[in-house]
This record gives sequence, structure tokens and C-alpha cells, in this order.
Amino acid sequence: MSDFRTPREALTASLESIFKKWTALQLAVEQQFGGDSSEEIAREMFEASLDLLTRGTRPPSQATLENLFYDGFDALNTDLEDDSPEEVAMLLLRVRELCLAHDFSLARSLVQSSKTGANSARRSIYGGASEETFGEPEDGQPRALAEEDRQEQNAPDVDEDGWQTVKPRRKAASRPRNNS
Repeated sequence: MSDFRTPREALTASLESIFKKWTALQLAVEQQFGGDSSEEIAREMFEASLDLLTRGTRPPSQATLENLFYDGFDALNTDLEDDSPEEVAMLLLRVRELCLAHDFSLARSLVQSSKTGANSARRSIYGGASEETFGEPEDGQPRALAEEDRQEQNAPDVDEDGWQTVKPRRKAASRPRNNS
């Protein structure tokens, strides 16, 4: 089990674990959907996410993180038809909240699951961060989501033929597009 010394250390390890297990991101990088710079695009998305999550005492908005992810996938020439950017953004904000409260239970769970999961053999393309602390601890210790609850919420809809139903993401008009 991982013992974290600082909230930043726990958040960095959690972010790396989440990115390692994010299937769409890993496929886009491994298959070089963004060309030769696919790894660099993913690394930049990781670093920008970490910067947003550790800058100042106020958390970024969920929409800010979602837009960062959608822009990153656009750069990777990948059109997501699931809600994974929204889910990852919500999870990262939850991890941040818990880490600032010095509750590293969710961070430990994420890091442990990435070590034992199927994606653990993938090499890391994400750099670490400095060991400075960020933010101030908040009052109270929020409860971490139960692993079973997360699995149940993320369970895919599979029909009788074994095909998984892909749920459409929110309307494209609700997210500004970068047309550059």
C-alpha cells in the first residue's frame, strides 16, 4: 500500500493511475492517433491537469477539466462517444478534495488498482511533479466513494448478443470547440 507524505504526492500518483487506466487515452497514444506526437500530447494533458488541480486553493471547475480533456483528444484526432472526460473530471475533483483533507484512501485505492489492473504493464508516459504541498486542508474528512458504487455506476449496458451500448456524450454545442 502506498504511503503518501503530501496531498500533492497523492494527487499526482492518482492522476497518473487514472490516465494509465483511461482506455481511450491509452489506445489513442498506443495507436498514435495524434501522429508521432501522441505521447507528447498525452503528457501535456497530464501536466496541464496536474497544474489546474494544484494551482491555488480553489479547485478548477469540472467544465474546465472536461474542456482540457476534449481539447487533448481533439489533438489526438479522437472523437469520444462516451462520458469518460466528465467521469475523469469528477473523479479528479473528488481525489483533490480528499487529498487536501489528508484523506488518501481513494488515492491509495486508485494507485493499487492500477498496479493490479490489466493496464499495469503499460509504461508510464507521465512525468512526476515536485514535492511541494498545495492548498490548505479543509474542515472535515469527506467520505470516499465505495469501490462497488463506482463499478455499479460505470457498468456497461450489454445486449443479448454481447454488444455494449455506447451512450452519447453531452451535446457538442455545450462545449466550445477549438477550431484552430
